[in-house]
Amino acid sequence: MAAKRVFSNDLLYVLVHSDIDLKGGKRTLQMPLTMSEKFRNVPITAADLSVRASNALQRHGVEKVATVIAYFDCLNKIKSCGDKTIREIKNKSLQCWYESLTPEEVVSFWEEFIDMNS
Repeated sequence: MAAKRVFSNDLLYVLVHSDIDLKGGKRTLQMPLTMSEKFRNVPITAADLSVRASNALQRHGVEKVATVIAYFDCLNKIKSCGDKTIREIKNKSLQCWYESLTPEEVVSFWEEFIDMNS
């Protein structure tokens, strides 16, 4: 997953690209993640990570879930973060973000996701 980051006064917009295997080859999906000021302050402990994943991020100075999401493409540079740990960090961080959305934001996310990937 690679990420493009755009910052504004009250929002962090991250466009995450993820390659998936489909019949006939790979396809890159784009996921638009808009993060409010409130979400940008959610501590990494809210993502309910394993001890290994949590310790790796803390040793690297990562304290917020939004920081992890914004820098998905750098996780492989963190010591003791193998593929399995990186996958866990990405999955649980995205789950934490998605669960923080209001019903209106969920609808907006899916509308934008469909528009970007159709």
